Amino acid sequence: MNLDEYRQRTHCQAYSVALLSVAFCIGVAGLLGWIFDSELLKRIHPSLVTMKANTAVCLMFVAVSLFLVEGRSASPLKLRVSRLLAVVVALVGLITLSEHVFGWNSGLDQLLFHESRAEAGLSFPGRMGVAIASSHCSDEFSRVLSAGGYGFRRSEFQSIHLNLFIWFEGE
Repeated sequence: MNLDEYRQRTHCQAYSVALLSVAFCIGVAGLLGWIFDSELLKRIHPSLVTMKANTAVCLMFVAVSLFLVEGRSASPLKLRVSRLLAVVVALVGLITLSEHVFGWNSGLDQLLFHESRAEAGLSFPGRMGVAIASSHCSDEFSRVLSAGGYGFRRSEFQSIHLNLFIWFEGE
């Protein structure tokens, strides 16, 4: 690797860590909004729905999971913890997506905090939206399966996610 490639890699790694930090902080802000019942931290704008507590936790899990494997030399323990967090996020996304599709309630939505119908607005109380649920599900499963040597390519899952998103948005 020549000097220019090394500098470019270093810049990309720094950019990656910065974005992971921003994502983690957004999740922390959303979760603190629920802990302290702060509307300012729960939502970006008063006319928008709140960031759900489970979405905030999943966002933090994704950031930590990716941070653990950032760089070239992730230990086997870091890899296992990263995959575990990714699977948790994917399962939360899958359960939430199934709630939207099949119209059932697992109780996962209100596990951490209770949100009233009035506070939820047009969304289900405590339930993350379809787009973020399908994103969590497909992105994290694709990351785990493509990194685990199971013969899956990440692009296959991203294609599935795009198709799911288009299908749900058309409903």
